[in-house]
Amino acid sequence: MNGVSFFAPQIFAGVNALGSGNQGSLIAAVIVNGVQLIATIITVFIVDRVGRRTLLISGSVLGFAAEIAVAIVFAVAAGKNAVDLPFGASIAAIVLVSVRS
Repeated sequence: MNGVSFFAPQIFAGVNALGSGNQGSLIAAVIVNGVQLIATIITVFIVDRVGRRTLLISGSVLGFAAEIAVAIVFAVAAGKNAVDLPFGASIAAIVLVSVRS
């Protein structure tokens, strides 16, 4: 989670997320970190009702699936040109990285 937060601008800049260079990668990083903040706040309120074990298991499964999906999006959408993701693939990658973290 901390690695995703710290390296998000570099990850998204490496694939030219949102098609606008550094500015697009910073916007993507802000979106990912914003989703993390909202998810943390929601988790604080539901952890006692649902239980820690349930949240841990469901979060692990969802995170694993999202990580595999991010790898597939990066591999398929970038094709041979691994530095330019199409806009739709950029949005998919941002959503999946947000789910992962």
